[in-house]
Amino acid sequence: SKQIESQLASRGRKLAHTPLMGVQMGLICEAPLMEYGRRALEDFRSGVESDAFVQVVLDIIISTGIVSNLVTTRDDYYYNSSLAHCFYNASMVLPAVHKHLHGEVVSFGNLVLEAADGCDEDLERFVRFNASIGLPVTLEAIDITSEADLDALIERAPSIREWKCVPYEMTKEKFRAAILKL
Repeated sequence: SKQIESQLASRGRKLAHTPLMGVQMGLICEAPLMEYGRRALEDFRSGVESDAFVQVVLDIIISTGIVSNLVTTRDDYYYNSSLAHCFYNASMVLPAVHKHLHGEVVSFGNLVLEAADGCDEDLERFVRFNASIGLPVTLEAIDITSEADLDALIERAPSIREWKCVPYEMTKEKFRAAILKL
């Protein structure tokens, strides 16, 4: 999420040196996951420490950690997260979602972000990737199974900081449409 969220949150903004550096460094976060992610997961499950596994661990811990530190200050700017984490944070009103890992739910939030932003080609690419490694591509996969669940999540979303980390007005209707598009 670090790459797409920092890109969306900072879009159209004039960035000073530090957040600019962070947003640009964010551009290297996706490629290692897409290139090595499936193999790394297979190797991890087999107990093999491979180059693919090391590359993904370095990407998840080092690259995203550096980006997070550069794109966030207390008062001046916040480009660290956007709609993917908004989805995750809003979903925490649903007890059934708590049994899922943070990254699992945020990965679904990435799909919501791409749908909301109208990036259909990237959405399709991420759906294929998620499906190929067993990450969720449906609400049911993260135990959001009723209209009431969806309504509660959407009702909570506007109160989340990341709701405003988009370069356009986000509405409950747009958020719902993005979620249902999946």
